Amino acid sequence: MIALFFSCSLFSQTVIVSGEIVDDSGNYLPGVSILVEGTKNGASTDFDGQYIINIKTQNATLIFQYLGFETQKIKVGNQKKINLILKESADQLDEVQVVAFSKQKKILYMVYNNLKSFGTETTYF
Repeated sequence: MIALFFSCSLFSQTVIVSGEIVDDSGNYLPGVSILVEGTKNGASTDFDGQYIINIKTQNATLIFQYLGFETQKIKVGNQKKINLILKESADQLDEVQVVAFSKQKKILYMVYNNLKSFGTETTYF
């Protein structure tokens, strides 16, 4: 009986929070990271911008992060559903760098030159 009471009290402390995340235009944002501040507990949005996360206390703060958008922190409190509109951040877009393109181009060029040296007439490019 004591074990049953103890297990019920543990389950009652868990809170399920869900919601939907969109951008300024109302487009769904898949892959938004949702983290419980100060823990390793997290989730991410699905293709339709939907998420579900289990938290252990209503005093938790959720951190919403997505590349190219402003990070938002929301205190859960009594909320079971938290829908957000994330705003674009031009500052974060400047930090993105594409590095692999030039490396891949060199590899393709080397393969092309090797094919030419073997006398192959097939062109793939």
